[in-house]
Amino acid sequence: MTAKGNLNFHLTFAPEREYLSRLLSLAGRMPPMTKEQISQETGIPTGKSSGKVEPHIQYAVFMGLVRHQVQDGTHALERTEFGQMVFELDPHLMEPVTLLVCHHNISSPPQGAALWQFVFTKLLPALGPAIDQDTLMRAASVEFQTPKVNLTPLKTCYTTQKSFGDLGLLKVSASKQWAFQPIPYRSEHRYAYAYTLLKAWERMLPERPEITVDELADYTHWHRPLLWDKRDLMNGLESLEDLGILSLNKQLAPVTIIKRRISAFALSKLYSCLI
Repeated sequence: MTAKGNLNFHLTFAPEREYLSRLLSLAGRMPPMTKEQISQETGIPTGKSSGKVEPHIQYAVFMGLVRHQVQDGTHALERTEFGQMVFELDPHLMEPVTLLVCHHNISSPPQGAALWQFVFTKLLPALGPAIDQDTLMRAASVEFQTPKVNLTPLKTCYTTQKSFGDLGLLKVSASKQWAFQPIPYRSEHRYAYAYTLLKAWERMLPERPEITVDELADYTHWHRPLLWDKRDLMNGLESLEDLGILSLNKQLAPVTIIKRRISAFALSKLYSCLI
């Protein structure tokens, strides 16, 4: 489920929405550029051996905002369909619905970042939403077979406003107790739930027009980045049935889900319910 290869991609930096926004803007109009050229164009700081340009490119990839190619030390960025929608309707990543999808993408297999995937789809379902930092550190060290894992970028990602703090997903106490909060269901975010569910379905079970609730929960893990339990999952599915995204056959055990729409449709409606 997780891979050590991208464990330290962040170079100790947490994602900043403003820098993601600048990369998103650049992605639509750039030739291949070095990280120094990207820094000069966007104002994102970088240096010879470190800096925030390359980590933010990786964050943008893991969040599903851009596609990325590297050749001879240059970077070429292209907006994804989701990234294009964000650029057009929420270019500064201010809407919680944008943050929700970005969070879901970076935390979901197989395309997400290793530590994010591990914490949200494996560790928290096993240990619960309240966990002390030492336990989290030991679990991550075992998972990735390394003496120490840098947790600070993950923590900062969800506790500062310039990152994704507006999701209200994590609080860390002075005694280093991490308390994760489920992302509350909001009717105006129904198309975000639909988009992330359908993308997970299309990616992991592409030949299946009908799956069981158990397959959705245990194979795609769609609900886990939201920190939803099985009851929350069913409530979410029922709301998507009301939208015509899917149908539920409750006469079977387990309940089966029949796909009625594709992810591109849900993406086109992503911001349509916002007040």
